[in-house]
Amino acid sequence: MKNILFLVQNTLKVTFRKKGNYIVYLLLPLLGIVFALAIYSGAKSEPVQIGLIDKDQTALSAYLVQETAKAGNYTLTPLQETEIKNNLLDQTLEAAVIIPGGYEKSIVASSPAAIKIISLKGQDTTAWLEQFFNLQTRNLKDLAAAAGGDETAFRGLFQEYSSHPLQVSAVELQDESVSKDITLTSFGFLLMFVMLGAGLTSHAILNEKKTRTYHRICASPVSPKEYLSANALSSLIIVTVQTLFIIVALQYLFRIETYVPAILLFFILLLFGLVSIGIGLITTAFSSSSYMAGTLSTLILTPTCMLGGCFWPVSLMPETMQKIAHFMPQWWALDAIRKMQSGSSLSEILMNIAILIAFAVAFFLIAVYRFARENNIQKFV
Repeated sequence: MKNILFLVQNTLKVTFRKKGNYIVYLLLPLLGIVFALAIYSGAKSEPVQIGLIDKDQTALSAYLVQETAKAGNYTLTPLQETEIKNNLLDQTLEAAVIIPGGYEKSIVASSPAAIKIISLKGQDTTAWLEQFFNLQTRNLKDLAAAAGGDETAFRGLFQEYSSHPLQVSAVELQDESVSKDITLTSFGFLLMFVMLGAGLTSHAILNEKKTRTYHRICASPVSPKEYLSANALSSLIIVTVQTLFIIVALQYLFRIETYVPAILLFFILLLFGLVSIGIGLITTAFSSSSYMAGTLSTLILTPTCMLGGCFWPVSLMPETMQKIAHFMPQWWALDAIRKMQSGSSLSEILMNIAILIAFAVAFFLIAVYRFARENNIQKFV
């Protein structure tokens, strides 16, 4: 134990001898999170540009146009049917709505004609419009049923219906879903920085190999397990301080709501830190040169962060990629944070915790096995 503590002290001293490492381990992750929060929270929802073609030209179609303009975050622009294609292709319009001729007559006949919605952007743009027109059509169809198919009676009922809209009172509620998604994405960047920091600490072994210090240590009474344990403990201390600093800064300095209890958030990030340390040790153990270590770290860090949901929501990826994401420790850490943001208790994230621990144990065992069997004493470059 004395050997381990001595090596830990020496590693920390060597690591923070360079003042720039304070920026790398503490300020850079914090600035990355704040920068990500600023970018995503600064995005505002602009009105959706909708092209409109009213072929019916009746009081009923005019009513639909009026209600559409009032009900959603839309800007309606009249246009000709021949203009639809060009406007959609050059993205002047997000969608085009065509109210067919004879729409009012079809309503009276209780056989509503379909209102056509054209868009190149899919359900994200058209879903609300479709629901709105379906609701209005059902209401108008009920009026036609009450009128018994009599056109004059229907127009009387419609006049009464449209001139006495339902009186409602609006209560503004704070939507936290967008804020939570932004915070979760920012934590994805934090996981990337944790991996980067843990990898840099583990790569201190490479410098010791380069200067032949590693082989002199292994020739001493210090065993490879003690040496590896000391390096891992040094990384764990750095990750712990890094995580505490970021959580305290976010909550008390920047006043940013994470929607997660600080203790649970610290625990999850610390577990992921252990996984990151294991990954860093593996890249070091399997590297025969500094160049190979840097390349291997990049090949592991960037793709796994992309697949694990650190840069964008996993739900945006193809189904096959979403399944692959479950093999990434980043996904399990972010999923635990997501669950806690939704109000889940500790018992509901036990699976996430168990899998993160399994990742960490597996990586450490592989690294220990590799270091214990390494007999190559050639010059390291």
